[in-house]
Amino acid sequence: MNNDEYMVKLESSLEKYFDIEKDKEMFGRKFDIYGKYYIRSAKYVAVKTAEIYAFTSNEYLLYNKSCKRFEKSDIEDINRILKEHLNDIIDIDGDKEHMSSNITFLVSCEENPDKDTIKAIKKFKFYKSFAFAFKGWVNVKIIFVNPMTNNIFTNKLGRREKKKFSFESK
Repeated sequence: MNNDEYMVKLESSLEKYFDIEKDKEMFGRKFDIYGKYYIRSAKYVAVKTAEIYAFTSNEYLLYNKSCKRFEKSDIEDINRILKEHLNDIIDIDGDKEHMSSNITFLVSCEENPDKDTIKAIKKFKFYKSFAFAFKGWVNVKIIFVNPMTNNIFTNKLGRREKKKFSFESK
């Protein structure tokens, strides 16, 4: 499977749950797929208008297939984007019920990264809490997929997501 076929399968698997935008320009980069998923949970007494509390959990997926080779400098660029533009991705001030957000950077290339890059992917960690976690927190996953060989490399948080992004031909 090549990158284009992978993108078609990815889009069809995500469209059930995510609001998807294609070819989205953000932070000086183009993402082939940008997906947003929102869920709101609430506890109420007797009627839904008598809420005790409510919170939202969000998930964002930023997918890029247009790389020739994924390198350690790309991971540093992701870290820079997160530090400079996190408030553009997650609207903490506008969402008073925000509890948690997950951001997934998914990259597919038809060439495996070198050993240093794989090590950097596995070590990548980004966590930020807002107001000592009273206004929620954010975690970031990095997932690299080679659709030709079906090799997948992730950071610790992305390990559970491996099956979701593996489309092995059967």
